[in-house]
Amino acid sequence: MQINWTPVRRDEALTATKQGDVLIINGEVFDFSPLPDGATLPSLAVPCEWLTSDVERAGGDISLTLFLPHGANAPQETRFPQPVVMAEDGPVPGAEGDQPAETVQAVIDWSQLITAEGKAEAAATELALARKAECRERILAVADETAQMNLAAAAAAGALDETQLQIFRSGVSWIHAMREAQADGNWPDVPPGVAELAAAF
Repeated sequence: MQINWTPVRRDEALTATKQGDVLIINGEVFDFSPLPDGATLPSLAVPCEWLTSDVERAGGDISLTLFLPHGANAPQETRFPQPVVMAEDGPVPGAEGDQPAETVQAVIDWSQLITAEGKAEAAATELALARKAECRERILAVADETAQMNLAAAAAAGALDETQLQIFRSGVSWIHAMREAQADGNWPDVPPGVAELAAAF
């Protein structure tokens, strides 16, 4: 378990003890053992006033950040504390002290758990939306919506000569290829003459 610190001027004392994947903070028992590897438990799901971050498990190890209270004349090592990595159970260095005689089991809202699969799905959705937006920007940089509509109307009316018609068709094919390229972001080159023809319309 890795415990990071956020120093804060505060008079209350902090006592923390590690027992496996359980952290006892000032008599409150927080059991993080159900946290799957690669998952994140949002801080709002953990009813702990000392917790300042989400709780994550990576490579089997849990990591989180707690407030570290200090007085007005705290030493440098307290104001700028180093993370604590604990392999063994026991009091957390920097937050040693006797726990209350009676402890209380904290109720964690596990319904807010974000699994590794959920993160991957969210990242994939975000990437797809970003590529869709990039595709639109790239297409409109070559032929804006007005040019596209005017060219389509001119082609339908037979107002384009043979060379222009061929360029128009290659431009349409390029737009279709651009939309297909959203899957991998490997954008095809703009065919010769397409940008120039679009600029004329």
